[in-house]
Amino acid sequence: MTIRAERVVLVVLRNIATVTWLLEILSELLPDRRIQVVFTLEDDGSAFADGVLEALRETGGRVIPWDQAIDTEFDLAIAASHNGGLERLRSPLLLTSHGIGFGKTKTVPDDGVPPLPRISGAHRRRTTVALSHPEQEGQWAAPDGEFATAVVGDPWMDRLEASRRRRRDYRAALGAEDHHRVVVLSSTWRTRSLLAEGPDLAARLLAELPADEYRVAAIIHPNVWSGHGSWQVRTWLREAGEGGLRLLPPRGGWRGALIAADCLIGDHGSVTFYAAALGVPVLLGAWGQEEMLPGTPLAEFGVRAPRLHPDEGLRGQLEAVGRTWDPGRYRDLAERCFAEPGRAMGRLREVIYELIDLEAPARPTRVTPVATPRPFLEAVTAHLVLARLEAGRRDGRILLERFPAHLRVLPDEEVVHSHLVVDDQETDERLRQSADVIVRRPEDGRGDEARAWAAATLSSYPGSQIAAAAVAGDLVAVAARGAGLRLLRPETPIEDPVGLVASAVRAHTALGRVVDGQALETRLGEATLRVLPVEG
Repeated sequence: MTIRAERVVLVVLRNIATVTWLLEILSELLPDRRIQVVFTLEDDGSAFADGVLEALRETGGRVIPWDQAIDTEFDLAIAASHNGGLERLRSPLLLTSHGIGFGKTKTVPDDGVPPLPRISGAHRRRTTVALSHPEQEGQWAAPDGEFATAVVGDPWMDRLEASRRRRRDYRAALGAEDHHRVVVLSSTWRTRSLLAEGPDLAARLLAELPADEYRVAAIIHPNVWSGHGSWQVRTWLREAGEGGLRLLPPRGGWRGALIAADCLIGDHGSVTFYAAALGVPVLLGAWGQEEMLPGTPLAEFGVRAPRLHPDEGLRGQLEAVGRTWDPGRYRDLAERCFAEPGRAMGRLREVIYELIDLEAPARPTRVTPVATPRPFLEAVTAHLVLARLEAGRRDGRILLERFPAHLRVLPDEEVVHSHLVVDDQETDERLRQSADVIVRRPEDGRGDEARAWAAATLSSYPGSQIAAAAVAGDLVAVAARGAGLRLLRPETPIEDPVGLVASAVRAHTALGRVVDGQALETRLGEATLRVLPVEG
């Protein structure tokens, strides 16, 4: 040993949920040269251990085998799950939840609730349970003295509150600008979860929400990723992924998505309640009431929260809940879950140092923002574009809405024109053959290159009416069948200038609105796209 520590603390991990709960706060709680922290993975054959050792290797934690962990007496063991072989440890134990307090039943494994079923005798009396609120002490049926409790609050709720100032950064990581609404799906695990009861919900949302107005992200419980495998989860969600779903991996900064959200559709998992406590508009797409402990804040939340009706239009429900939402709607329930607001990190550190009989450092603990989201994201290479006449305007300005063409989009009677736009990287030849507009998005090229490419493209795909490509600077070259190539410039920066400019030209042309030499004006949700002609 280079540094001889005075205390050794064992951290017991069981699944990725416990990793994300403990690993990111321990470095703030125990940056003390007097303390050596070692990690172990419970060797009990858990179906949800996938990825734990990889996470520890990535962070550089010192890992010891489970056999060594149970044969050694440490100054303290810390665990965020009550399951497994904790009764075999020879060390005092600090037990925390890995979700909203302890609000579910005591019969569901791996839900973060510690009933201490196997811990007995002297070891049980050496166990301390960290609670987020004094109300949770009433949920314990053990006789006095069986174990100790300590109310510390919720470190992650404090970190979420401290993250509000970074909302713009988190939204940008999800591809959202000021005019976008971010809709987050959150699913716990088991058969009453959102993913189990609404497996097609993500794809439906992407098929109903215009791509230039909404961003859709999904948070899936780590036990789903571990239990079924990452490949399987992403394969099941492939259709939504091709439509632009931002899928948050278990350790991919998913908490930042709660700060970015304008609305969350969830279930009885902790993530849904965190969002509601932050004031995010929430709709319940599923709810496992039988897994709730009666009388707890989470159980009452399930009674009071509005439901998503799958047989009705999703966009209208999202817009309605956003208009009527009161951010303080669940403040009373949050106050019954999160004691010591802003002080949870400090309180948890006090408990740890008291248990290992060391004086805590004078430096106060920091409450840092959560990590930036790092979603899985596939490029959308084909869009169905619907054109409507903007209501209330005499000039009949066009409103464009784009949807992923891979999904089942149902146009309504207000659509006056539609066309299919595909990227030249689209691999589905059926879509390429059906495309009305084909666009190219390489690095900006020259005008003569764009002209040659457009001519070849229109020749190869007789059904296409327009070919468009980026040109050096902020120009878009648009070639229409039977007409020459024009250079156009969006008046303000937009995310997809080639696709949107080409769609604006096609829609105006189809509706007889294009006049050469004049600006095109098109509406995209709350934004206006003005395209200016450029000579040359």
